[in-house]
Formats: sequence, structure tokens, C-alpha cells
Amino acid sequence: MIIPQEYKWIFWEKSDNPLYKAFKNKSCIDPRFLLFETEIKDFNTQNIINSSFDESKFNAIYIHIPFCKTRCTYCRFFTEFNNENILNSYVESLVKEIINQPVIKIRKKIINAVYLWWWTPTVLEEKHITAIFDAIKKTHILSNDCEITFESNISLLNENKISALKNAWINRFSFWIQSFNTKVRKFVWRLSEKELLINMIKDIRKRNFANISIDLIYWLPFQDIEILKEDINIWAWLWIEWFDIYQLDSSLLEKKFWDKLEFLTVSKRIEMFEMANQSLFELWYKNINNTHYSNTSRERNLYTELTRAWSEIMRTDTIWYWAWAQWRIWVFKYSINPDVNLYVNAIKWSKSPIVKYLKINEEKKILYDLIWQMDFGIINCWWFKTLYNEDLFIKFWYLFDKWEENGLIVYSENNTIRLTLAWRFWKTNCIHWLIIWDNILNNK
Repeated sequence: MIIPQEYKWIFWEKSDNPLYKAFKNKSCIDPRFLLFETEIKDFNTQNIINSSFDESKFNAIYIHIPFCKTRCTYCRFFTEFNNENILNSYVESLVKEIINQPVIKIRKKIINAVYLWWWTPTVLEEKHITAIFDAIKKTHILSNDCEITFESNISLLNENKISALKNAWINRFSFWIQSFNTKVRKFVWRLSEKELLINMIKDIRKRNFANISIDLIYWLPFQDIEILKEDINIWAWLWIEWFDIYQLDSSLLEKKFWDKLEFLTVSKRIEMFEMANQSLFELWYKNINNTHYSNTSRERNLYTELTRAWSEIMRTDTIWYWAWAQWRIWVFKYSINPDVNLYVNAIKWSKSPIVKYLKINEEKKILYDLIWQMDFGIINCWWFKTLYNEDLFIKFWYLFDKWEENGLIVYSENNTIRLTLAWRFWKTNCIHWLIIWDNILNNK
């Protein structure tokens, strides 16, 4: 097969050590956003929702809280610094939007997961927490096993907030720790010290009304392999049910801090990744998907897993109440103006805050599902043949053979492909290949 010259970079010479030598540099940017290509003009929100929502599918609610006490040095997302007046106005508008949800189809849907997220919802006071969740309970039907997650800066919790969260039926905390090391944390403006974090986590565990998930980032400034190992050991000692471990996207870090990352070459990052996987295996943590680990069956991470799939079997409709980011209804995704004041005014005057609808191209649905399935370390070609009538072995034979030749995948029985540890580290690079290769096949 003749490969266009501009795509030659997606392949490399065969290596006896693909984990260390597959690429010179590692991409951290999620390429799935490339799959949304068509903007819908003159849209009608209610018509889109009424034509798209399916009551038989999984459903989730995402509630967006874009307020922070401080901005982390690696953060490039929209946020409002904590201002009491703006926060009060925002929560009032949020509650009004939830209660006045005009689409009857949404109100009738059973909700399987609720996620209160984005930056630090912990800036909310107990009155805000109570108002938001009272509105959700009044207007939506929550399933008996509904997973309700509260994203949190653990240092901002107090007795009153914890009590309000318990009464709101929160059954899962997600704490953005990044590292327990105080020096590393303070450099990225995570200001709480290690001892406070540990004591707060122990206190939440004793209450036993919610399980705990923690995020860990590696390749932070001043962080080395020993600090990462200490973080993992603290995790295990605290018996955290679930945590995510992922690499810092250095492009998000302010440029003035880049020199603090220079000592962490790609090979050093790979050593950290390899050590983490080995340590977690020895500590009885199961690798659930590419970045997630669990030591019990209590943790489901239901919102994240449900909202990543596009297939008719697994797809989830997600109802987002205000968002800087984007909201999804089946093949549609919408954007809302990232200005709290504009949002507040839109809700005040009963206007839709939506400014843009994007639609995934029909031929890209299979690609999105393939990327979703890869996150679990496997490609089940029989599944795609059954669901899409598409034989992946035929469509991607050249790419798969290159991956197999270079130690990224292993062909298994029963029409499945297993992804190796090397593939997991170079995941985003490989997904970029997949999208590029699909474009080559479609002459785009």
C-alpha cells in the first residue's frame, strides 16, 4: 500500500522495546474532538432533544460549577474566581434552569448517574448544595442505584458541607489530589499540605456514606519517580477504592514553568508509567481501563464509562446544566457561552444559553466506539461486525499489522485484539493514527 508522504511520520522502524522507542514525543491531547465536524445552523433545541432522546437508554446529568479559589498552573480552562455575589446568582439561575426544564421527555427519563463537577464545586456552601439537589430530586427520576458524584477540593470541606452532601444522597467523592507531596502541590497552586489531605480522606472514609476516587498526575514540576511511588503507597495505605493516574499535558502548563519539566524526558515519564503499573499490580489494584484502577467492586465510575460510548447498545444521553465545555445528546454536542453573566441573563429572560450545535458525522460513529473500546485494552472485532456490519480486520488491516509488528497489539482468538502496555502509554499517539488512517481510507 502506498502511504502519502505527509503521513509517513505515523509509522516507525520496528523496535525491540516499543514501550520506550515507539515515538520520540508523546501526545497528550485527546483527539476524539476531531470527530465532530458538522455545525448545525438554525437549530431548535427542543426539536433536537425530542428527536434524539431514547427513554430506554442510560441517562446522566452533569452539573457545572466553574468557580475556583485559585487557578492551578496547569489549568487553561474557563473559571470564575470565587465571588459570593456571582456564585449566588449563578446557583439561583442553575436551580431555575433545572426546575424549568421545558422538555417533558427529559423529565420522564430515569437518571443513572449525576455528576457535579468542574474545578471545585466545594466552593458551594451548604445552602447551594441543598438547593441544587432539591431541584434535581423534584424534576428528575433517579434510579435506585444512581451514582451521584461530587468533585471536590477536599481541603474546602467542613462539617456543614459534608452533612449537606450526605443529605443530598452523594455516594461518590472525586478528589483532585494530583500529588500528596507538599512541594509539588504548592508549585502547581494546590495549596493544601499532605497531612491535611490524609486526615480529611481518613475522616471521609470513617463516615462510610460514599466511596472515594482520587486523581493522580505524573510529570508535574519537581516530581520524580520516588515521589510518585510515595504517592501510590499513600493511596494503598488509605485503601482508596479507585483512582486515575494520568500524565500532565505540558501544553496546559504556563510557559514560565516549562524549565521545571526538562529533567523529565520521555524515557523518564515511561519509567514512571511502568513503575506505577507494576506497583499497582503488586498492591492488588485492577486496571479497569487505560488510566483507571480499582481495588474493590464498590467503585463503578458510572458517569465516565457511560458517557464515552456512542453505540446503540451502550450510548448515554447526558443532560448538562450550564457548561463551559460541551453537552451531548446522542450524535449531537452543544456549546454554551462561557460567561457566567451571560448565562445568568439568559436564564433570567427564559432564553436558551446554547450558542452552537455540532453533529458527529455518521461515518465517524464507529471510530468513536472503537476509541471507547480501546480504553479497556481490547478491540472486539466481532462486536463491530455485529453492530455496524464492518469488518475491522479488513478496514484497518494495514494499520493493525503495523501495530502488531511494532509490539503495540497482540492478535488473540475469537476475533479480538489485545492492546499492550506500550499501546497504553502511547494511546493518544495511536488514536491520532487511527483518525488519520481513516481519513486516508476516505480520501480526506
